Amino acid sequence: MTLFISKKNQELLWRVINRNDAIKRMDMNFKIDWFKQTISYYYDKYEKDKLTKTEIIKINNEFIEHIKKDMKFMNEMRDKQEEEYKKLREEEIKKMKEEEEQKMRENYLVRGTNDMDRKKDELNEELIRKQDEFNDLLTKKTPEEIDFTEKNDKEEGVIKNMDELLRERQEARDIIDKETHTLYDKYVKANNLLEEEKDNEENIEIIEPS
Repeated sequence: MTLFISKKNQELLWRVINRNDAIKRMDMNFKIDWFKQTISYYYDKYEKDKLTKTEIIKINNEFIEHIKKDMKFMNEMRDKQEEEYKKLREEEIKKMKEEEEQKMRENYLVRGTNDMDRKKDELNEELIRKQDEFNDLLTKKTPEEIDFTEKNDKEEGVIKNMDELLRERQEARDIIDKETHTLYDKYVKANNLLEEEKDNEENIEIIEPS
């Protein structure tokens, strides 16, 4: 067994295994320890045997095959680790993307809610203003005392045609009434009140122009 662990034989085995590019690029300390352990394994295995040169060649071939199997095992472990790392990385990226999309959806909903609230406020204000105008128009005023005395046509405030004035006033009422109903429809849709309006139809007081 002395021939197997001789300096000459170990140098031969070292040169052979380093012909492999992957082994050649390995960390030197790791490679030396690995080489020594493998040499020790075969020394212990054949320590008590008296070996010829032919048998030493056979053991050297076993040594080389042993190194090949170790390399295959290390490559498989490396590939497995790389695959696990790749999978873990993909999961992390997917999680980060989902969190980012969730934040974007939340920000979009917040902006949408703010815009809707602003539009509701605008519709409410406009509806109130139109309703006030409509109520003012419907409010009956005490008629002023009619002065039947003759006045100059150029005098300010003279009513020449009462029928024409009443017609214009009725047209104004119709326009305001139409605008009010349009605004109210928008308000109902913006505030999701369609269903509530159906349930409360009997309680709505209908105001008709007098």
